[in-house]
Amino acid sequence: MITWKSEVKNKIAYFIIGLVVLSIFQIVVIAQPAMGQCLEPSRQQESTSTAAIETIIADNSHHHLGNDLKEELTPKEPEGVIYAKTFVLDSEFESQELVLMAKSVSPYEINATEYMDRVYINDVEVALLNCYFKPIPASLFSMDTKSEDDLNKGIISGDLKSLFKTNGFPLPDDAFIISWKGKENIWTISDPSSSQKLIVIKEGEKLDVYPPPYSPEAPGPAEVEISFDPGLLKIGNNTIKITSGSNKDGSNHDDFEFYQLKLKGIRNTGWVLSGKVHMDGTPDIADIQVYRHGTDELVIRSVTDSNGSYSIKLPNGEYDIKVESYLLKGSYNIQYDIKTIAVNNSNVTLDFKASGSIAMISNIFFMLFLPVIFPSIAAGFIMAILIHRFTKKRKTAVIGFVLGTAGTCIIDLLMIMGGLVSDITPALLLSAGITFILVAVPIILLNRRKVS
Repeated sequence: MITWKSEVKNKIAYFIIGLVVLSIFQIVVIAQPAMGQCLEPSRQQESTSTAAIETIIADNSHHHLGNDLKEELTPKEPEGVIYAKTFVLDSEFESQELVLMAKSVSPYEINATEYMDRVYINDVEVALLNCYFKPIPASLFSMDTKSEDDLNKGIISGDLKSLFKTNGFPLPDDAFIISWKGKENIWTISDPSSSQKLIVIKEGEKLDVYPPPYSPEAPGPAEVEISFDPGLLKIGNNTIKITSGSNKDGSNHDDFEFYQLKLKGIRNTGWVLSGKVHMDGTPDIADIQVYRHGTDELVIRSVTDSNGSYSIKLPNGEYDIKVESYLLKGSYNIQYDIKTIAVNNSNVTLDFKASGSIAMISNIFFMLFLPVIFPSIAAGFIMAILIHRFTKKRKTAVIGFVLGTAGTCIIDLLMIMGGLVSDITPALLLSAGITFILVAVPIILLNRRKVS
């Protein structure tokens, strides 16, 4: 007969055995990486670095465009109305910027439709130099051209005083007129008592009056930065052209000076290799490996996105492209053909396709069964040892091994495929524990009773 004390001892022993089994199972099996486990690929992080800005061309000489001698410019004598410089590019550039120092003898653009100095890249207009100088402020009021003769003679007539007073700008008796040096149809009316200066400009058939800070003094040099469409530059010969604007009949041109002309940009260090990877028409998450053609030298690698797309920058050269599916890393990986490409001053599109029917079946087997079978065998083996320890019967231990292995495997697969447990580690641990309770414990208890 089984006494109360022996029953308690048996229960405690079974509890301890269960804990030991689970601990051994976790240490021996779970702590080791599951064989054939499909690992989520680690996404390649793009390395960001500050690209070096190169000076593509540089012209530090002073250039005077226009058609008139100007003492305040360097050189004083104009070299013509068009400046053109040809340069050669051996590769593509990004973030181009044209920089120059400019100085105009006229601080303001008087007529928006005339005298516009223009900048061209490969005959495409990219900027107006005049826009970089101070614009004319809004006019205070306008007059007809009846007072033009008096202005040219430096006379402030009664009619002129009346016009200014009517528009809210009375002129004192000691006001006087200053003509701009080298400029026609521009006058300054100065008021000594208030130090106020008003500018009168003839525009068409009217005289416009402007307030300060309009000044007849030409501004100093200004740095001009011109950004433009990167697509305007091309491999080979390119041209920068700067022209002096003229009036409608071309009889007179704007005179201005520029120097320290520089074209800057970031060299495009590589062309784009891009494409998609599909297995049986389905996007495949894969590892793209680029090797120097005919060698084992790995140049760069990348990982496709969830749509199977990839994009890699490569300099000119010949490469071998190898693709490995992340469906299963190792000997049972889906194999894509290795392809050779040549990058020569242009982007390359390269797609990869594979039929994974046979490979898929083997992969599913090794992905789902290998991580389950071996841990299940280990769990069954541990159960067999414990059963033999308590029953002393080899045949019973063998039955326990078979049932323990099969039970752990089946329960594990049911939990994973049924979505009850998403991680394989807790699934193995839980299925082993359940199988131990359902198989090992009843076998031990039944055999202990028979012995009693």
